[in-house]
Amino acid sequence: MKSILILLILTATALGDGRFYRLYWAEFSHEISNHRDGRWRVNDPQLSLHEDFGRREESRANGLVLLNAPEDLFSLEKAVLYLEMWGGHPHTADKRVTVNGKASYAVPDFGVSTGHCVYAYPEIEIEPAHLVNGINALQFSCDRGHGFWGHFIMDNVALKCVLRQDSLFAQQKKYTDFSARVLAPACIENESVEISLSLPRVELNNIAHVDFFAHYTGFDENGNGLNEDWHGYTHRREFVHHAGRAEKPPFRIIWNTDMIPDQSRPMAFKAVIQFADGLFYETDPTPGTLLIRDRETVQMFYGYEAPVPFWSRDGNLKTGKIFLPVDMKKILKAQLQVKIWDGGEGDVKAPFAINNHPYNITSQKAIHDAVHTVQMIDPHHLTSGDNLITLLSDTEHHGIEVLLPGPCLILRMKR
Repeated sequence: MKSILILLILTATALGDGRFYRLYWAEFSHEISNHRDGRWRVNDPQLSLHEDFGRREESRANGLVLLNAPEDLFSLEKAVLYLEMWGGHPHTADKRVTVNGKASYAVPDFGVSTGHCVYAYPEIEIEPAHLVNGINALQFSCDRGHGFWGHFIMDNVALKCVLRQDSLFAQQKKYTDFSARVLAPACIENESVEISLSLPRVELNNIAHVDFFAHYTGFDENGNGLNEDWHGYTHRREFVHHAGRAEKPPFRIIWNTDMIPDQSRPMAFKAVIQFADGLFYETDPTPGTLLIRDRETVQMFYGYEAPVPFWSRDGNLKTGKIFLPVDMKKILKAQLQVKIWDGGEGDVKAPFAINNHPYNITSQKAIHDAVHTVQMIDPHHLTSGDNLITLLSDTEHHGIEVLLPGPCLILRMKR
C-alpha cells in the first residue's frame, strides 16, 4: 500500500473556533459512481472478481467522489474533509482517500478494523495546496483486512473551507469586525438552562439559524470514542442530538439537563451561526458552567461482555450485559440510549430487549441507515447487577448492527 499522509483528525463539531467558513457538499451521481445506490460505496481491491460478491450491484461502486468547491485557495486558513460514514464491514482496514492524485490521507478507523460496528463523522484536515478551485477528485479506497469483504459507505461528504478573515473582509465588508459569543449561566441548578447568543454588531435578518453545542461527559453518540466531547453530529447534512437550534431572534434555546450525567468538571458551550448567504461562523467556546445536584444523581452505564461484532442476522441471537451497581429503590428515571445500523429485523417482533422486556430501537422499515434511540424505560425492568441485552434479526440480508459505544443506560437516582 502507498504511504499514507496522516494529518489532524478533529471531532464531529470542531469546525474551527471563532472562524468563518464555507461548507461544500458533494452531490451523488450514479454515472460517476457507477452504481445507483444514492451514496458512495467503497470496496477492497479484490472484490470485482470475488466468487460470492463480485456480481452484486455494490461491487460496481468505484469509490470516486467529485466535489465542487469554487473557493479561492489563497483565502484559506485551512480545509477539512467531513464525512457522514458507515464504518464498514467488520475488519475492513486502511480506509484512505487520495485528493486530486496529489496526496493520500488516512480515514480514521474508530474500531472497525478490530471487528466493531461503527458509524462516525470524521474530519480530516487537508493541505490546501492539494485542493483545486472547482471540482476536486476524491478517490476513496480500503483493504479487506481480516474480514470477508472490505467495504464502507459515505452517506454525505463535505469540504469545510475555513477562511482567512482579512480575505473575507476584503470581499464582504459587512462581516468586518463581526463578533459573537454564547451566553450561559455559571451554574445549572434546576435541570433547565437558557443558552443564548450575544450579537453586538449584526443585522439579525442576515442570520438563517444558530445551532448550539455543549461540551460535557455523556453518551458517545457520534461514535468517535469520546464520552467527554462536544456532543452532536449531522444526519442528512443537518445537526441533530446537540443542545438545540434557534431559528429567529433573540436566538436562544432552553436546554434540559435532566438526564445528563453528573459532571466532574465545568461544561462549555459554543454556537455555529449560518448566515442567509450560506456563510458559517463558529464562536469561541464559553467555558465554566457547573451542573449542580444536591439530592439526586445521574449516572451512565455502558455494557460489557458484548459480542464483537454486535451484529445479528439470519436468526443469530446476540447477547450482552449492562452491570448496574445501584440500589434499585433509589432509581427515579431510566433512559436507554443506543445507536444501530438498521438493515432490518426480518420477521422478528421484538428484535431488542432488556431482561426480556422489548424496546423498539429500529425504524421497522430496514432503512439501511443509522438510527439513534433515546428512550425512557421502565425502571422495574432493570435489576441490580447484570442486566441482559438481547439482539435478534432473522433476515438473510444485512440485519441489525449495534454501533459503538453499544447500549447505554442512564439512571437518575436519589443520593
